[in-house]
Amino acid sequence: MLRLRWGSGDAPRGRAVPAGEYTLAGYRVVRGEWMISAAAGREKLQLEPGETVALEIEPKVRVKLAPTVARDGARLAMTILGEGKAGLTIYRAGRRIPIEYALEDAAGEVLASGTMRYG
Repeated sequence: MLRLRWGSGDAPRGRAVPAGEYTLAGYRVVRGEWMISAAAGREKLQLEPGETVALEIEPKVRVKLAPTVARDGARLAMTILGEGKAGLTIYRAGRRIPIEYALEDAAGEVLASGTMRYG
C-alpha cells in the first residue's frame, strides 16, 4: 500500500512515485468539514518513467436501491456509490451523515421511509 496526498489548502503540489503498475484501492476527498471516503473499484494504473497521469474522480454520488426478500419479509437495500461503483461514505465534521429515504408508489404515496444504516 502506498498513500499519496496532494495539496495543502488551495496550494496543490505534485508528488512523484516510481514507474510501474498500481491499483487504486481507495480515495478520500476532503473540503472543510466534509469528507467523501470510498473503497475504489480496483482500477489498474500503468505509470511510465517521466509520465504525468491525472486521476479524475467522478463527482457524482449515486444511490442504488435494490428490493430483496428476506425470510421475515421484504427489505430495501441501499448502496451509495462513487467512482467506478466504489462503496462510498459521506462524512461531516468526522461523523457519517444520516441519509433519509422514502420509497413511493406510482401515485406518490409513501410505502416505506427511514434513515439508511451504514453497513
